[in-house]
Amino acid sequence: YTIMFPEEWCCGSPAYMTGQMDVFKRQLEHNIEAVKNYKAERVITSCAGCYRMWKKDYPETLGVKLPFDVSHTIEFVRELVENGKIRLESKVEKTVTYHDPCHIGRHLRNGGDLYKPLFEPPRKVLQAIPGITLREMPRKFWYSYCCSSGAGFRSAFPRESIEIASRRVQEALGLNVDALVSTCPFCYRNFKDAIEEKKFNIELYDVVELVEKAMV
Repeated sequence: YTIMFPEEWCCGSPAYMTGQMDVFKRQLEHNIEAVKNYKAERVITSCAGCYRMWKKDYPETLGVKLPFDVSHTIEFVRELVENGKIRLESKVEKTVTYHDPCHIGRHLRNGGDLYKPLFEPPRKVLQAIPGITLREMPRKFWYSYCCSSGAGFRSAFPRESIEIASRRVQEALGLNVDALVSTCPFCYRNFKDAIEEKKFNIELYDVVELVEKAMV
């Protein structure tokens, strides 16, 4: 494997979401060419926004299927856990709730065989961690409450964005859990800022951080 740096540019999600299609197309073309030059068979990204771009918007913009597979980190981790290549044997005694990010959730509807929402992989990984108890929020899957960080909203309306994120954190607090968990750096950053500003008594993790705690 290799890390695509410094050849990797931004995936183009901010430009795409704010209507700067000329910028987005330059980023798209550069990134695809960079992967081809590496002769890579698979691209793995830890960012929900990048995943949506590579998995959905790149091929739809070009009108062709990409010559390599695209996976989110949580899909890859699930494979490793289920194949026994990662052993989760250390107990992580926490009750958690999971937030479905928009970019790997409802944004991926109607994708047929090309793409599907990633509702199941993070939950399967959480359930594989010894000691973890998962409590679901009422608004989940297709109806998950947006953290309000994406689509340029946080940049344009930072005050409103924090307030909206705070509502989602309060939903988690209402479940009497130890931690709020997600798989998106956009969501993580907004929740982190809301928790710190409002002094909410709740922990925050990416699913992969909990996997690390459970690894032998």
